[in-house]
Amino acid sequence: MPAKNEADVVIGGKVITLSGYESREYIQRVASYLDNKLNEYKKKESYSKMPVEFKNILIQLDIADEYFKAKSMADTLEGDLESKDNEIYDLKHQLIELQSKYDNMQLQYAELDNRQKESQNELTELSSKNVQFNDKLDKIIDENSELVKKNEELQDDNAKLRDENAVFSKENEEFDSRYTELQNKNEEIGKENIELSDKNEELSRKITELANKNAELSRKNTELSNANTELSRKNTELENANTELSTRNAELSNKNEEVIRLNDELREMNVELNECNEKLQREKSDVGHDDEELRRENAQLHDINDKQAEKIAQLNRDIGLYEDMIINLEEKEKQTN
Repeated sequence: MPAKNEADVVIGGKVITLSGYESREYIQRVASYLDNKLNEYKKKESYSKMPVEFKNILIQLDIADEYFKAKSMADTLEGDLESKDNEIYDLKHQLIELQSKYDNMQLQYAELDNRQKESQNELTELSSKNVQFNDKLDKIIDENSELVKKNEELQDDNAKLRDENAVFSKENEEFDSRYTELQNKNEEIGKENIELSDKNEELSRKITELANKNAELSRKNTELSNANTELSRKNTELENANTELSTRNAELSNKNEEVIRLNDELREMNVELNECNEKLQREKSDVGHDDEELRRENAQLHDINDKQAEKIAQLNRDIGLYEDMIINLEEKEKQTN
């Protein structure tokens, strides 16, 4: 158990030695409060005409009045503090939900990024196939050119044969079989030319389809890029909102500390009032009291009440701003979804 502290104090013009577990400064402050109260009553003419018992009762009633007003204010502040604690608890849960939704958006963004990579791989594969088709097309064109040259050569041979047939009409029967063979080859070459032409048309169609697919892939890549940009912007907005929410939480914490400090002061006042009441029962002295001083004391108490009410109103306004910020965050989250 801590040692008691002693202090010499002046109450009602008398020096008294008091002891207690509180600090000497606290004992001096309590004694000074009681001494000032007695001095205020001594200045009042009506108080000096009262019996000693009435004087003590009047002082006790005054101190009890201050005590109950301070206790009522403390109870009100304690109730407000409990309500604010519940609101803070709800806000923390809402913040956790927002963080979970933000993580889900990050996962969706990663999935979109993977889809973009897959589309890029498909585009690369199609580009490779397009190059292969172009190579095949070049080979077919080269083969077609060779066949055209052969056809021209055969036509030249055919012309020469016709010239020789005119010159050597007698040898016409001998070369009829050869002429027929050459004619058949010419027809086969014509068929091959037709098949090559069909193949060229088919290749041209496939090239057109590949070009359309490339254009479609480019459009999808542009859409994915725009979606990524929008996601980045919304992520930035969420980060800014989280920063502002942290700032508001810090401000609300400071306000709660102010309320706790006021509660502590009210508790100290309650202790002072109890000790003053005990000392008044032991010490009976003549003090003066009049109605004007009581009204002034009452006015001071009302001022204290008004200041406390103003502080509570400021705390409520801060809580209102905090709730508005939570509503804005929810609206941004709905827009994001």
